Amino acid sequence: MRPVLVFVISTLLLVIQETCGLNTVRGVNPKQMRLYENKEGFFHCLNSSQKVPYSSLNDDFCDCDDGTDEPGTAACDGSTFYCENIGFVPMNIPSSQVNDGICDCCDGSDEWLGYVECPNRCVQIGKRRLEQILDEVKTVKKGLNKREELKNLSSLRAAALHNKMKFLQVSIQEAEVLERKTKKEFDWLEHVLKVIQARELAMNVSTGNFSSNSSVADIITDRESSNDTESMNSLQIEEHEMTPNYEKNSDEIDRCSWQTDCILETCQNVSKAYTSSHILLRLQKLFFDFLSKFPVLSKFLAGSQREIDTEILQLCINNLQEQLENLRSGLERNRTELERIQQYFSVDYGPESVFLALRDTCLEVTSQGYHYKLCLLSQVFQDSINLGKFSRWDSNHTKMIFMDGTPCWNGPARSTIVNLICGVNETILKVSEPAKCQYQFWVTTCAVCSVDEMKKLRDEASLILSNFNFTKEQKSATVPKHDEL
Repeated sequence: MRPVLVFVISTLLLVIQETCGLNTVRGVNPKQMRLYENKEGFFHCLNSSQKVPYSSLNDDFCDCDDGTDEPGTAACDGSTFYCENIGFVPMNIPSSQVNDGICDCCDGSDEWLGYVECPNRCVQIGKRRLEQILDEVKTVKKGLNKREELKNLSSLRAAALHNKMKFLQVSIQEAEVLERKTKKEFDWLEHVLKVIQARELAMNVSTGNFSSNSSVADIITDRESSNDTESMNSLQIEEHEMTPNYEKNSDEIDRCSWQTDCILETCQNVSKAYTSSHILLRLQKLFFDFLSKFPVLSKFLAGSQREIDTEILQLCINNLQEQLENLRSGLERNRTELERIQQYFSVDYGPESVFLALRDTCLEVTSQGYHYKLCLLSQVFQDSINLGKFSRWDSNHTKMIFMDGTPCWNGPARSTIVNLICGVNETILKVSEPAKCQYQFWVTTCAVCSVDEMKKLRDEASLILSNFNFTKEQKSATVPKHDEL
């Protein structure tokens, strides 16, 4: 029954069109109306060489293989219906939605059979959309200004990171040199102490005296004046076995050789550089320098001198060991920090590196009973569950893609897509889980605001305004001017 009714109505409309000289065909964009001209009683199908009787247009039967003869009915799959939508934005809808009982065009033109009543809502929708566009334009303007600030912050941060990286590289090089020098001094002084202890042991064994001690000076003097060749050879063997295998590159160490004053002076300098014990060492040296002017008293306190010499060496070695540990600890911290900064420059921060200033900025929101934490260009969490680590951008730098999160039970590893929308501040608008273990965030940020977006909004507003089909008086009374656009 319905096809017959449609055919009758369509035929009547075509007759009226031809009689009244109207040049319109239902469902066709006015700009394409010339393609639907009556050419000697025929319509030429748009995408094929077919031609059909002009009366076949919109007769609810698909005569052309491409369906172009039925722009105003639902007869042909894949064809479209043009909604003029005067007062809003013209649009094309699938022809299958024509006369389906749902008002798809805001002017109601798609339900022309009248199965449902579709009031023309285009003017109201257009006015509402214009107000929305106005708000969006204001947001984009503010966002663009904020983006400039963010870009400047990113530049400053990049410069600061580069400077810090250079500083760390120089500091590490200097600390490595000092660490090698300190290690050589440590090895040398430790060797001196071991030789003293070995010499004392050898002398005590040969004399049967296990209670005496030898000072640095005693060791050197005995080594230079000893006539006991066998004992000396034995000592040299012991010294050789106890000597660490290292090169004396330090001029100071080479110059000192086995001079006791130089050894103690080196020890004092080491202590002065690294600890407060240099005061004690200097007082001791001054004291024994003073005693050396009184031979009897000096001889009486020789044992104490020898003990103090050994104690000074041991204290010096301890000081150097502490300094080595501090140097190595500082080197490790600086190397870790340098590696962290270098990783910053391995990430794509978008156009003009504007996202650098937002690196590691964390946003939080509670949704549907879960607490979400999003750290931009880093990681995403749902409570304590990792929803992914930053992996890459989409081609337009408007989506952050996070991968390799905590695996789901009997499912894939969690992943997240963060959709970025122009806004003044960084805010999470919405969180969803459209598929198992796949999450989506919608986040506002000024970093994606662009002049192109502003142009699109203004073009849309211009299209709506140009589609108001009123007289000048009606326009001035009904349509807001919106000079801000």
